[in-house]
Amino acid sequence: MPAAQNPSPLDTSPIFKQALASEQVSAQSGRKVWWRCEKGHEWKAPVSNRSRRGHKCPYCANRSKRLGSVAEERPNLLEEWDYEKNENAPQNCSARSNKKVWWKCSVCGHERQTSPDNRFCGSGCPVCARKQRRISFVNT
Repeated sequence: MPAAQNPSPLDTSPIFKQALASEQVSAQSGRKVWWRCEKGHEWKAPVSNRSRRGHKCPYCANRSKRLGSVAEERPNLLEEWDYEKNENAPQNCSARSNKKVWWKCSVCGHERQTSPDNRFCGSGCPVCARKQRRISFVNT
């Protein structure tokens, strides 16, 4: 059937995250790519799951355990979330996302990009860490 009569999800869906044209990826491809639904959920799945099997967002379909947002999982990080530079609110960003977002240190004001997953795993401000190492070195 011609593509105009039977469009693939890659042609019609705004949720495909990668900048790939449908000609670059076969509908039967097992290649895993990132997807985003209209509600902002993100997941990794093979192209064939969407094109041949018609799978939709696993979160909307209740097929996957929902990951908590930054706001839900790490409320202590909210004061360092850069509300001016980030497009999304922390309530709409998964705490375990690897997508970089902006943070502003509440101590020194240093602005940086790192993923919520890095922050979730304990990554702090690199400027404050360097200052602390210098203070420790001087005091030894």
